[in-house]
Amino acid sequence: MHFTTAGESHGSFLVTVVTDVPAGVSVTTGIINAFLARRRSGYGRSERMTFERDEIQILSGVQGDKSTGAPLAVLIANVDSSYATGDGSPPDDRHTGDSVAGDPPSNNAHSNNCCVDDFPSHNDQPSGAHFNDRHIISPTKDDCIPRPGHADMAALQKIGATDLRAISERASGRETAARVVAGAIAASYLAEFGVEVSSFVTGIGSVDMPAERVAAGVLAKPPFTRVDIEASPVRCPDADTTSRIVAAIDAAAHDGDTLGGRFMLVVRGLVPGLGSYTCGPERLSSLLAATLASIPTVKGLEFGRGFDGSYHRGSQINDVIALVPEDGCIQPGRLSNNLGGLEGGMTNGQPLVVRVATKAPPGLARPLASVDLMRRQTTPAPTRRSDVCVVPAVAVVAEAEAAVVLASACQKKFGGDTVADAQAACEHYRERLAALSTCSLNASGG
Repeated sequence: MHFTTAGESHGSFLVTVVTDVPAGVSVTTGIINAFLARRRSGYGRSERMTFERDEIQILSGVQGDKSTGAPLAVLIANVDSSYATGDGSPPDDRHTGDSVAGDPPSNNAHSNNCCVDDFPSHNDQPSGAHFNDRHIISPTKDDCIPRPGHADMAALQKIGATDLRAISERASGRETAARVVAGAIAASYLAEFGVEVSSFVTGIGSVDMPAERVAAGVLAKPPFTRVDIEASPVRCPDADTTSRIVAAIDAAAHDGDTLGGRFMLVVRGLVPGLGSYTCGPERLSSLLAATLASIPTVKGLEFGRGFDGSYHRGSQINDVIALVPEDGCIQPGRLSNNLGGLEGGMTNGQPLVVRVATKAPPGLARPLASVDLMRRQTTPAPTRRSDVCVVPAVAVVAEAEAAVVLASACQKKFGGDTVADAQAACEHYRERLAALSTCSLNASGG
């Protein structure tokens, strides 16, 4: 399963094309919309989704709510399509930067409280900037002031652009909505094999969830559910930590600043052996690292105990293989999951655990210094409305990206033509693995 996206942040549409989708996958607007709604959530987001609805249209590859095996195309309409109107200039009260989404749901009671648009002071804004309501427009005609932390300067140097909007419109985190469409389809496929892809926020800024709660949350049977996670305005299943994170976001918004954070990506129900030990680029760890690092704002990740594990001896960090009880039988398994469910580039049957770190969004109400490339003089960067915090949304995008990689690994292992054929192959594989259990040995007289 592979996908590509097209479209700009304020163009008419975003488009996702997913290829190599097996026939028989459940694909409905409801399945995709539910994933997109979670991406729009999170305390500390901008107000774009007071009018954006991520309304989708499935253009091809589906019949009777099931994939046909043909390329699957999905369109997301942008309500704010100002970049496609001809002048290429988005309304000054709606433009967003390239933070991961810039578009909270209209029913999020918290988001308006900490939007940077509400920051009261404009004393530190660029000289010559003018105001329309509360929003600031770049003072240069061709938008030639690159914003620190965005793609602006490096991409301008790469392609020789004269108008940074041509870069920012595509580099915008709004594009991740199209990625989530592909992830929703992949997650629906994985569900056919009993695989669940999930995430939860463990910390934002200097606030962290208690370590013992994080450790419990990545177990095969965690003490909280997806409902508990989604009930938190920051997708953190710990009430005290949630309250402290909300306060930290409010403080950053008041200061015209932004916050990054950390989250856990956890995948349960994977059979052992997905991935490869024979070719480095095909190791599942390689593929997951690449796809997760492609998400805007992601700056670090670790599998299992990751960096912490590097401080321990091998006898302390490698997961012991032992005979463990499962479903009334005794079979080979592991007594811990320090390596995060991956060994030799393959799944080992334990929950897949990845910890991801994101940087703070670069769109600041108190801008950093930059250079006006037209006037050849230093100036504060232009300020546009952006998110104060996008960590909850990034976690959902990470679920989507991981789902596509894992769906592809399942297809490679069990076949990619139809869901039914892959399920049959997977069941045969599970039966072969079960032959290693004591139940099978006793039944055969061994």
